[in-house]
Amino acid sequence: MNPVVIVKSNCDMKPMDIVKNIATANGGQVIETTIGNIKAPAMLCNVKTKYYENQIVLFPCDLDCKAIPSDILEMCEAFIYYFDSENRSFLTEIDELITFVKNNNIELGLLITKQLCDEPSTGITYKELKSICKIVFDVIELNQKSDDEDDEERNEQVHEYVEIIRALHNNIWSNVKYPSNLETENSLDDTSDSEWSLGVEEQLDAFDKLLTNIQNFKTLSANLPREQVLDEAEKLAAMFSTIMNED
Repeated sequence: MNPVVIVKSNCDMKPMDIVKNIATANGGQVIETTIGNIKAPAMLCNVKTKYYENQIVLFPCDLDCKAIPSDILEMCEAFIYYFDSENRSFLTEIDELITFVKNNNIELGLLITKQLCDEPSTGITYKELKSICKIVFDVIELNQKSDDEDDEERNEQVHEYVEIIRALHNNIWSNVKYPSNLETENSLDDTSDSEWSLGVEEQLDAFDKLLTNIQNFKTLSANLPREQVLDEAEKLAAMFSTIMNED
């Protein structure tokens, strides 16, 4: 069973358009499918990184959160919500979205918008949004361009989804498939000590330190400026890469 990513929007950006942009930006073929007992239209998305590969289902959802069928919610591991940063009334909706994510044990929550505002007088700012959603949601700006641009510029728009792709790749999904030399116990038994510079205990210690840093990052990032959040996130990614890439 492939994990489901529910994609919703509260403005004129349609969930299906967001799903197609994500699938295209991911570099893979856009494969249509259906999910749940209601046979809802969705897109398959292959997630392939240096360390693992798997497949997820992007579900463009026009339903109210309370109306989403339970069989789909049971498969849901991520929730992406597009909002209009110029509409400050969205701030009153966040608590309900936080409750939805927590009640359904959704691991990854992303709030995405074209571009956040610098001042509250013009719309929603990153600082106030992050202070409300705290560690439940990550906030991503797409910096999309206007609708009247030509096709070439519109293709560039897709590349603004790179942060979403990065978040999907960094998430640990329930159906992750590791490379063949990590998949089975036998392959670990056949690997010589010289091929692994970290012993089991050292690997566990390294992962424990990484998890601690991630938890601290989630807490502290609520009060950090966006540039520093990205900088700290890159450091965590480098730490993860170091642990996984040790030979």
